[in-house]
Amino acid sequence: MANVRVRLLKQVKLNIKGKVKWDKCVVPLPTMGKSKLGPAKIASGAELLAEGGYYLDYRVAGARKVVTAISILEAAGRKGLTTENITDTDVTAAIGNIARHLDGLRAGDKAAIDWAQEQTKSRAHTKTVEADGKGKSEITLKIAGYLATLPAIRAANSVLAYTSSLEAFDVWCQGKAPNQELPRGFKPIRDVKQITADTLREYYSYMAAKAVNHKNPNVKGLSATTRNGKLGHVGTWLRSIKVPGIDEMLKEVEKAQNDSVDTSPYSDEALERLFTKCYELGLIDRAELCQFLLGTGQRPGETAVAEWTDIARKGQDAALGGFIQVAAKPHYKWKPKTLKGTRAIPISGALLAMLDRRRVRAPESVLIFPTGLDKPTNKFLRDLKEVGELAGINCGTCVGCRSEGMACREVYTHRFRHTYACKMLWSYRDANGAIKRGVDVKTVSKWMGHSSIAVTQRYLEAMPDLEGLEMVNLSEVNHWLDQPVAPVVAAPPLPVDVAAWLSTPEGIAQFQEFLASKTITA
Repeated sequence: MANVRVRLLKQVKLNIKGKVKWDKCVVPLPTMGKSKLGPAKIASGAELLAEGGYYLDYRVAGARKVVTAISILEAAGRKGLTTENITDTDVTAAIGNIARHLDGLRAGDKAAIDWAQEQTKSRAHTKTVEADGKGKSEITLKIAGYLATLPAIRAANSVLAYTSSLEAFDVWCQGKAPNQELPRGFKPIRDVKQITADTLREYYSYMAAKAVNHKNPNVKGLSATTRNGKLGHVGTWLRSIKVPGIDEMLKEVEKAQNDSVDTSPYSDEALERLFTKCYELGLIDRAELCQFLLGTGQRPGETAVAEWTDIARKGQDAALGGFIQVAAKPHYKWKPKTLKGTRAIPISGALLAMLDRRRVRAPESVLIFPTGLDKPTNKFLRDLKEVGELAGINCGTCVGCRSEGMACREVYTHRFRHTYACKMLWSYRDANGAIKRGVDVKTVSKWMGHSSIAVTQRYLEAMPDLEGLEMVNLSEVNHWLDQPVAPVVAAPPLPVDVAAWLSTPEGIAQFQEFLASKTITA
C-alpha cells in the first residue's frame, strides 16, 4: 500500500518540555494488502496527550494539499464519518482514492485532469508557502494551472521535468531557493508582469553558480545543458500565458553552449559480462530487455509502450527477421519524440527468435515488456543499474561510483541506443571473414527516428583500435597495395655545382652513361 506520493498525517496533542500544542505527525503507511495503521511518529521526549483526525498530504499540479481523510471519503459518497468512528480501513480507502487520481493524472486520464483542476481552484486545506503569508502569488497559481494541463499533451517524463523546472523557478521568485543570495530590500516576484529579461538573466546566473546539483551534491550549480533546458521550460510556460516580448527576453540571456553528448557505446566485453551475469542470476527479463534495446536502437520510452502487434514478420521462420513499428499510442497518451519518430525498424532473426521465446512465457500480455498490470513501466533504468553493478561494468571513476547511495553514470539504458548506432554504422566481418560495409548514415538515421542526419552523425564514434586494425587488414583496399612494381633505376647523385661538374670530361662521360641507361618513349 506504500505510496511515496501520499503521506498520512495524524493530528496529535503533545506536551513538549512543558509546552502543549497540537501538531500533525507522520503515520507509516500500511504495507501492500493490509489496512492496519501504526502509531504516529512523535518527537523524542514529547508526551502524547490526545489524538485527532487523519490527514493526507500530497502534491497536485504543483500545489501541496493537506486534506482530511473524512473530506476525501465524503467527496466519494461516504456519509456519517467522524474522527471517532472512522476506521483504519476507511483511511486506507482514502489513500487509495488519492493514489488512483494521481496515477490517472500521470497517464493523462481526463477525469483525473478535471479532478486536478478542481483541486487547484480549491483554496481549502491548501498549505500556503509564500514569502509574505498573504496567499499564493499570481506566478504560483499560473504555474499550477499550467502544470494541470500538461498530462493531456505531454509524456509523463516531460510532465515531471516541467514540474521540477517551474516549481524551482517559483521558489526562486519567492526568494527561498537553496543558496540564493538576496540583495538588500529584496521583494518577492509575485506578478507575471514583474518578470523581465533581467529576471531571467539573474535566474540563469543562479542556476549556473548556486543551484543544488542533485547529480553531484559536492558541486554547486547545474550543467549548461540542464540550465538551458530549465530556462526553456520557463520560456514555454511564459509563452503559454502570452507574456509580451518573451522571445526577446530569452534572447537577451547569454546562455552557455550545451555540454557535449557522450555517445560512446558499450564495449563487447561489457556486453558479455552484462548478459552472462543476467543469465547466471536468472534475470531473464532484464537480459531480454537489454537485448531488445540493443537490437532495435529504440528509446527506452518507445520500448515501454512496444506491443506484440507492432511486430511484422517476414515469414513463419524467425530466422528471416521482420520489422517493428514505432507509432503513437493514444491509449497510453504517448507519441513519438519527433515527427520522424513514426517508423519501421528492421529486426534480425536472432532478435525475433528471442521475442518468440518471450512470447511463450507471457502469452496474454499486450505489451512486450509490461508491469504486473500490463501497463508501461518506467523502471528500466533502475533495473539496468542494479544488474550493471552486479556484472562489474561500472566505470568506478564517475561521481555516481564515488558517492554513497548513487549509481554509475556510465551505465544507462540510452547507451544501448548509442551502441546500436555505432555497430550499424561501422564496417563488420561476415561469417566467412569477408569485410562488409556498415549501413549508410541516412538509413541509420531513419531507423533511429532522428529529426536530421546531423543528430545521427554524433554517433560516428571512432572504432576501437584493435577492431579498426582487423577491419583495415580485411579491407578491399589491400587489393591495390600488394601489386608488383617495376624496379626503379637510381640516378647518380648530382654534385652541388652541376655546371662545374658538366664542364669536366669525367662529368660529361658520367652524364652520357646515365642517359644511355634510360629508355625514352615519345
